Amino acid sequence: MRVFLFICVLGWSSFSAASVKITINDTVFDYEGNPKLSEVLEPIALERSWYWQSSALFRVGDSTIDKERSFIIEELLALTSSLDDVKVIRQLIASLESWNLARRLAIPIDFDLARVQPKFNPKFEDGEYLLLLKERVETVSIIGLVNESTVIEYKGNVAAMEYLSDIKATDLSNKSLIYIVQGNGEVKKSGVAYWNNSYDHVMAGSQIYIPFTESQFSKKMDILNMKIAKLATNRIIK
Repeated sequence: MRVFLFICVLGWSSFSAASVKITINDTVFDYEGNPKLSEVLEPIALERSWYWQSSALFRVGDSTIDKERSFIIEELLALTSSLDDVKVIRQLIASLESWNLARRLAIPIDFDLARVQPKFNPKFEDGEYLLLLKERVETVSIIGLVNESTVIEYKGNVAAMEYLSDIKATDLSNKSLIYIVQGNGEVKKSGVAYWNNSYDHVMAGSQIYIPFTESQFSKKMDILNMKIAKLATNRIIK
């Protein structure tokens, strides 16, 4: 199923003249044909020690991602009439509005992987893309129901709960769960209380979303939390 999705997202070359534009970090490349991922990566793959796990490919010009953000903000605004801490919700809305977004494509960016496994080496459809290649970043971003979004030092191979001592969560926040938005785009709901600690690790360059308290009687906040966490996968963080 994952392979099928990769192919559908990037597509195979058509019979018409191709037009592919890819901005790799700050450099723009235009292709007359529909290149494979390995062809795009080859000229720059060995330039630096890229941290492939946090590298990402975005499709530029997908307006649906802004609509998704707007729907989330509408849901958050509706909460201001029923929850006490309006200031915190408005801070979260302002944070979401500040995000630079584009649709992240669900494909690993890894030169060696693309060279040896055809299923991870699809061709690009016509269109415009942003390819962010990063060296290892020794930080983790904290977002969500906190007094202030912040960036803290990466703690290495430790459980996610170890980051909570650096987080000033608000009264509306969940004290037993967080959402880890890994650098590779994976979203994981992680228990961090003594009774549900899942000991999940956080990758360097990831985001930790501090969510709303969730109820066993309603899935409303669960769904909203997951929407925000998934939206965060589409952030362009250079």
